[in-house]
Amino acid sequence: MLLFFLLHVCSYSLASANCFSENAEGGIMQTPKFAAVQAGGSVNISCQVTVEDEIHGVTLSRHFRRIMYINSKNITSRESDYKQRMLVSGSSRNFTVMLTDLSESDSDIYLCDAPVQNNQKKLCGNGTIIFVHSADECRSTSKEQEQSREYLLPIVLAVIAFLCLPLLLLAIYKIYKELQMKNHKQPLNSVYEDMRPNLRRNTMSNT
Repeated sequence: MLLFFLLHVCSYSLASANCFSENAEGGIMQTPKFAAVQAGGSVNISCQVTVEDEIHGVTLSRHFRRIMYINSKNITSRESDYKQRMLVSGSSRNFTVMLTDLSESDSDIYLCDAPVQNNQKKLCGNGTIIFVHSADECRSTSKEQEQSREYLLPIVLAVIAFLCLPLLLLAIYKIYKELQMKNHKQPLNSVYEDMRPNLRRNTMSNT
């Protein structure tokens, strides 16, 4: 579902590429840019005209479909399936739309746009991406995360062991070499110690 939603958003973004951004001349500042909400929740979308151009009104659309329009006299009209779950406050140049009782099918990109009077250009916001997820999806995601942690722990331990193994072998090799060197030195010292009494006896006999 998430992949389908992203492809859906990309196609609509390409279709609306001729719109002005919020920082361009004739833009509309639209917030938020992204909202993730659980099914049954609500989202606020704010649109503010940032220039002094005269406009006929502002439209809020989703995927080429107008769902709300507020004209220059601040009179709003809404699509029938949004009348019971859409609240609009403010004026045509600065308003907020609250979408309530959201479902997964409401996942989309929502765009504010406004035609300018006596001009061919169109003012546009930067869009608001809304992603609605179900409670079951949240639970399944948490279970997947727990399972991934369970599978990840042995892998991490194996990697640590693999990295530490050469160091362990090197330490064992050094200890072994030191023991060998000590063993080689010990016989020489003992022979020297054993020869000292003989040297003394020879010296005494000669005298």
